[in-house]
Amino acid sequence: MSQTYSIIQFPHPGAEQTKKYIGSWSTKSRPHTRKFLVQQGKYLDASNAIHSHELVFWAEWEPQTELVHQLHESVSSPNYILRPFYSYPKNGSDLHNTDPFVFGNQFLYSNCRQKKDGQLQKLTPGSLILFGSHKDDHFVLDTVFVVAKSIQYNTTQIETLKNKVPKAFFDVTLKQLKTDCCSDTKNNCVKVTDYVLYFGATFEAPVGGMYSYIPCLTYSGLDSSFQRPPILIEGIISNNLAQNFKLTKEISLEAVHEVWETVMKQLFDQGLQIGIEVNLPTQR
Repeated sequence: MSQTYSIIQFPHPGAEQTKKYIGSWSTKSRPHTRKFLVQQGKYLDASNAIHSHELVFWAEWEPQTELVHQLHESVSSPNYILRPFYSYPKNGSDLHNTDPFVFGNQFLYSNCRQKKDGQLQKLTPGSLILFGSHKDDHFVLDTVFVVAKSIQYNTTQIETLKNKVPKAFFDVTLKQLKTDCCSDTKNNCVKVTDYVLYFGATFEAPVGGMYSYIPCLTYSGLDSSFQRPPILIEGIISNNLAQNFKLTKEISLEAVHEVWETVMKQLFDQGLQIGIEVNLPTQR
């Protein structure tokens, strides 16, 4: 039997973080949000040439940011351009983790919704995850994740991953999962949760001719902003999906590649560029 692959439409909360919380690490008492970030990175233009520049892009980043520009208030467009960093607060418990993680030389996806549905722990290399949000009756995209490889782990084994991932990812994502472990009085983990850590395919090491990327633009000051791009693919993308994910499974690698390529074309048609690498945020 030939290998089959999956495509996931993965909506996550789409609200932009308010100005009140820009300088703080989001806690679990508040919902996950999106942020419009600026960070040095690499991108592709429509001719497939690689360029290095500061990029602006939408992403999940739960730790702190600094305000670079305040823009005109809008429901769909960004209100702020923010630069990501992280610093542990004095009370470092109950902090949100960042997932997916689009920084460094390889995208990472490690836990979001995996406890609720085991299908998210069975994605084969070459499968495609389209992360985005439901906004204005459309699915708007922020991350294209192509699975390259995976590691199974649980909340008792997080320390074993420390040398396999960037320090920033371990600090802002995996370490926060470790606090969910609910230790007993002897510091033993009494709540074991299984997860799969997925590593994204890269431009230098694609899978089936595909790599992970983010929609972006080059940063040039106050005019550097864009609404999250709507993606329309009949049979694959549902414009009514706000909460649960949509799984299209048991399809060929060629069919996945066609969808991946279609998404990229729609982004270029909307005047956007393709971010293939973003520098890691620094710890302060």
